[in-house]
Formats: sequence, C-alpha cells, structure tokens
Amino acid sequence: KGLLKRLFLESKTLELIALKLETPTATKAKTATQSDHLIKKLYQTQHIISSDLSIQYSIQQLSKKVGLNDFVLKKEFKQLFDKTIFEYATELRMKKAKQLLQHSTKPIYEISELVGYKNSTHFTAAFKKIEGITPKIYRNNTKKNV
Repeated sequence: KGLLKRLFLESKTLELIALKLETPTATKAKTATQSDHLIKKLYQTQHIISSDLSIQYSIQQLSKKVGLNDFVLKKEFKQLFDKTIFEYATELRMKKAKQLLQHSTKPIYEISELVGYKNSTHFTAAFKKIEGITPKIYRNNTKKNV
C-alpha cells in the first residue's frame, strides 16, 4: 500500500528497462557470431572449389560438405563474392586452362580434363564463349607473343 507499492512498481519498471537495454547487445553478439560462422563456411566452399578444379561439385554436394542449406549457400556466396558459385568455378577453370595453354605442351583434351571438363568439346565451347577464341588459337597466339 502507498509508498511501498510505488517503490515496488518503480523497481519493476527499472528492471524491465534494464532487461530491454541488455537484449540488443546479446542479440547483436549472437548475430555477429552467426555471421562469422557463415562467412567461414563460405570461404570453406571457395577453398573446396579451388582446391581441385578437376571435380565439378553440385550445389547440393557443396552444401552438404559445409553444412549449409543450398539456398543460403547460393545466396550468401553471391553476396560475398559478387558472383555465383558456377561463375566462380568457371572463372578459376578458365584461368588455369589459360596458364596450361601458355606454359605447357599438354594436348587440349588433357587440359580440359585437368580443369574439370570430361568432354574436350564442351571445354572448347566454354573457352570460346568466355575468351572469344578457341583454346588452340589462344595457345598459338600466346606462343607467337613470346
């Protein structure tokens, strides 16, 4: 009654305010931890792709390996690296193929296998689509420039 009731209500009000002020900090810390964990998984995905270009992973295989939902993996990978998983893998494959074409005498079918294409015709088509010329012409042009 009276003064005691008012003190009780004030203390409960202050308690609620204190709890409300604490919650965002805990939520932010939890979100930051989740975000760090997600970023680590995305870099792990990037490492898996780049470690062996001869293997073409599906989104489902990658999502199982890193423990992420395939939708989340695709969406967050694109957001972090500014390209899709397929674009990233293709870019790496073509860079490796160009290096091999310039600095080795391996046949084109062998290079296509080394960069993850089972069929050299598919490799040649993909290479031509990106570079505008066939691998053979690319090799000949780079040999002339050396």
